[in-house]
Amino acid sequence: MPANFISVISLGCPKNQVDSENLLGALTDRDVVLCSDPADASVIIVNTCGFIRPAREEGTEVLDECIALRRRGPCRLLAVVGCWVVREEADLRKRFGDVDVWLGLLTPDRIAWLIDRVLMDADAGPPPSGGCDTLTIEADRVRVSPPHWAYLKIADGCDNRCTYCTIPEIRGRLRSKPHADVIDETKRLASEGVREINLVAQDVTAYGHDLDGKPHLSALLEDMAEVDGIEWIRLLYAHPAHFTDDLAWLIAAEPKLCNYVDLPVQHIADRVLAAMGRKVTRADIEALIGKLRERIDDVVLRTTVLVGFPGETDAEFSELCDFLRSTRFERLGCFPYWPETGTPAAALPGRVPKVERLRRADEVMRLQQQIAFDLAAGWVGRDVPVIVDAPGEAHGTFIGRTYADAPDVDGVIVLTGDVAPGLITRARVTGTSGYDLIGIV
Repeated sequence: MPANFISVISLGCPKNQVDSENLLGALTDRDVVLCSDPADASVIIVNTCGFIRPAREEGTEVLDECIALRRRGPCRLLAVVGCWVVREEADLRKRFGDVDVWLGLLTPDRIAWLIDRVLMDADAGPPPSGGCDTLTIEADRVRVSPPHWAYLKIADGCDNRCTYCTIPEIRGRLRSKPHADVIDETKRLASEGVREINLVAQDVTAYGHDLDGKPHLSALLEDMAEVDGIEWIRLLYAHPAHFTDDLAWLIAAEPKLCNYVDLPVQHIADRVLAAMGRKVTRADIEALIGKLRERIDDVVLRTTVLVGFPGETDAEFSELCDFLRSTRFERLGCFPYWPETGTPAAALPGRVPKVERLRRADEVMRLQQQIAFDLAAGWVGRDVPVIVDAPGEAHGTFIGRTYADAPDVDGVIVLTGDVAPGLITRARVTGTSGYDLIGIV
């Protein structure tokens, strides 16, 4: 019987999920059993997110639960890794004294060190320090997503330096994965049955800027679209400051590129955008949105906005709400501002009280809910391609997504018909249920 039953808990964003999948891939080469339930594990590894306060609060809850498992067994070792450790390791060590191993980001050398430490089959020594300067192919990971879709990380780190953001502190400067490695990884995923690829990075539109200061995303996408077996390619986290004309035309022309753009605008008031360090103006954002909607048939735009930024006035918040009403984004997430130690924004005057930040976020989401419900009703009667993800709760139903729905963050379509998970088929939308659609194959 294997000596180690290991459970990996991954918190935070899809980039963190890819890191956890790399760890799982390395573990499968050793004498271990992977456990979905940490209560059954002799070793628990938690990959944390430290981006904003709510993520750290979630991390606290998870660590408290894991420490309880550590105290009563069978867990013999608890390891905590990832972004939160990079930011606050000293404080975390004081707060969670029952944790056995603390480690930063899951770079390849740290994964190797962690496995040696976990399995106790070598003298691990001190953990590796420093970052990972060069990204390499990540095709040996064990994916936790369904077999037919995957995240593909094309870059790590960020050079944008938005004043509220801790990513450069945590993840370092922008490092793009070599073009050839991305294509090789795409081919590997296709050979495993993946039909939908969701590209992720802190800023996918910055891909290649660290190489020669020029955009390289369009060339990468053209080569990815040549890979047999891949049918949908979706862009997530596309910064509006780096969205080129070539990219807009390519999405419009290439059938494999989903007519879906995740375009985080964060705000629309020029003074707030400047204070955030977003490198775009209201005019830039509106021109880009107009271009995308003019050129790309039935384009779906997802965005995120940040409310309660230091100094945000009632008038600037109203300006944002008016913009959202008129623009009618198909998908939207809203976050209240959280002051993060070490960021320039944390030192800005005019901090908006927490209760008001939360109220503004709630107002935006209530506004967006009506927009989303109205737009969903507009899909009724349409015949659309759908990727089938899983069986539904009711007998004979299945859960799928249209091109307009990214996994994990957007809505779904509940289908009836003769289908199976992994299939891309056509369905007629017959109704809605809140944010979700109802359809028949």
